Amino acid sequence: MNFTQRKVEQVQILTFVGSLSAAQVAVLRQQLQQLIQAKNAWVLIDLSQLNFIDAQGLSLLIFALRRCHQFQGELFLLKPSTMVRGLLELTRLQHSFIIYLDEHAALMHLKQLQQAVVHPSKSPC
Repeated sequence: MNFTQRKVEQVQILTFVGSLSAAQVAVLRQQLQQLIQAKNAWVLIDLSQLNFIDAQGLSLLIFALRRCHQFQGELFLLKPSTMVRGLLELTRLQHSFIIYLDEHAALMHLKQLQQAVVHPSKSPC
């Protein structure tokens, strides 16, 4: 499996390509951990080019989600392929993640969410 990484404003976008199975998880876990340990990391994982994922790959997504939350960040999924979406639904993990189908819409929404976190509206006393 290959993955590319790019940053758009304050969101790290990772694109997973190929297969995500036990063989790749150990190395990818270390790379994700380093990326996420930056406080307030916002990560968007593009799964549109992922044609296979096994139980270890799913556990990696859950690990990354929990690590993001541990470091006051967020993790979102983008455009899961048909096979990946089916597996997420079969395991009911689609309820654990916020999933976007369009990158532009995702980035616009994440920008709004980040602004709400940075500048929470004051509630009346």
